[in-house]
Amino acid sequence: MLDIKLIRENTEAVCKGLESRGADTAAIEKILALDVRRRELLAQTEELKSQRNTVSKEIGMRKKAGEDTTEIQAEMRAVGEKIAELDKQLAEVEQEQRNLLLCLPNLPAPGVVPGGKEANEVISVYGEKPTFDFTPKNHVELCTDLGLIDYERGTKLSGSGFWVYRGLGARLEWALLNYFIDTHIGDGYELVLV
Repeated sequence: MLDIKLIRENTEAVCKGLESRGADTAAIEKILALDVRRRELLAQTEELKSQRNTVSKEIGMRKKAGEDTTEIQAEMRAVGEKIAELDKQLAEVEQEQRNLLLCLPNLPAPGVVPGGKEANEVISVYGEKPTFDFTPKNHVELCTDLGLIDYERGTKLSGSGFWVYRGLGARLEWALLNYFIDTHIGDGYELVLV
């Protein structure tokens, strides 16, 4: 999630970064407006709480002196109600701002070429590219043909981008998990299952 301070202090750079990823920057204006409102509400709430604390001490001193504090206590009850209302508004504004911030993608690193996957460039190559006397399959075709992964069932169960390991695929996934657990325990870590 992008930091609101970064958005507030570097709005133009953030918008450029989001645009380079193809993201919509319309939410930035709303996020900044909510940030202004949040800070206003916070200042009002803190001021009222400070006032309430000061007057509460005064009430204690007046009671010790035997003075009547009914009127000032009624005023403080009204201040308390106002604080509760402002706290409620503040929580709503913070939640709305958080929801908008969660929808923003991360900013790309400075050297990343603008655009989506289609704009990716090869930066370096290690070794020689192998040649085959057949047309190699991509990982999706290979896993589907071998019955290792069921993409359709994963999509039905959890939505786009999910899959279900099957048969040897499930066994391989489990073996990798066991390997990692054994390696970490061997390195002195403790396995904890919450």
